[in-house]
Amino acid sequence: MPQRKLILHIGWHKTGTTAIQAFLRQNRELLESQCGVYYPRSGQGGSAHHVLAHAQIHSKPERQALWGQLSHELRTNLDWRVALISSEAFSNGTLQQIQSIKEALTGDWAIQILSYLRPPDEALEARFAERVKRSECRESWREFLASQGPLPYKSISRMWQSAFGADAVIVRPYDRRQWSGGELLIDFFEALGLGEALQTEGLVYPGRVNVSPDAEMLAVLREVSSRLHLQGFAVDPVIFKKYLCTQVQDSFAATNRRRPQAKFFTAVQRKELRNSYREELADLGLRFDEAEVGNSDPGAVDLPEFQSMDPMERSEILIAMLLETTKELSISQGRRIGRIE
Repeated sequence: MPQRKLILHIGWHKTGTTAIQAFLRQNRELLESQCGVYYPRSGQGGSAHHVLAHAQIHSKPERQALWGQLSHELRTNLDWRVALISSEAFSNGTLQQIQSIKEALTGDWAIQILSYLRPPDEALEARFAERVKRSECRESWREFLASQGPLPYKSISRMWQSAFGADAVIVRPYDRRQWSGGELLIDFFEALGLGEALQTEGLVYPGRVNVSPDAEMLAVLREVSSRLHLQGFAVDPVIFKKYLCTQVQDSFAATNRRRPQAKFFTAVQRKELRNSYREELADLGLRFDEAEVGNSDPGAVDLPEFQSMDPMERSEILIAMLLETTKELSISQGRRIGRIE
């Protein structure tokens, strides 16, 4: 019998992880019974193994118990041939933490690490948008960019290679043009040698999840965040992202006009940034094509100024509704909302 494999999918952040995790959870029983592909239940938070990852990365007291539960689950369920653990939070680990993960995963299985990497320009734009969506960013794009250090492509990948061996670490580009079949899920399963699993009848494919708002929607979210801050309120980022983004998207759905994408680099900046990371990414076996970068039209190099937006989008009624909704949800969900000290 071939040796079983344990796959640790470590993200990175903003590389389709939510969609992959939703697919694995929704199809857990079918993948397990028909394909021998196992998605453990221990340490899950939502559709991913965030509880397990955060306990390890943040050295929480319960981390040993959680890893013990996972180990017990893997050892007592003997029908699987491939097990998948997934959380983008794993990509935040130090070398010592990664080595302790290796020790916790010791068993009669081979271990592989899989990560997806975005081009540097797209990675920074996605990080900025995510911070706005979580009410963690009220500065301009330029101020945000000035606060960012180099992207640690090589250092993170090298830490995992140091702990598990270079041959155990698979690095894939987050680039539709380079994906098998032009689809992320197909590429994900093919990279792990599990392409045949997607031929299973009855699989459920989730709709688009964790969709990135366009530039004007982000501008509204930043305006709400700024006003809450000026009123002295600190809001739980989970509430802001989960509920406020949905409400803004729903309110904008009523308009049919074309909306500008949330792209902030100029074409020249985009090309220069990719060139600066070319060798580092090449060392990881990645190359991002520049053919379309030179033709990109960012439209703007910052979010639109709120007061200059279309009146329908900058409606004070909408803003007032979002402010009130945020406070009500924070109270009803029992989440953190209070005066800033």
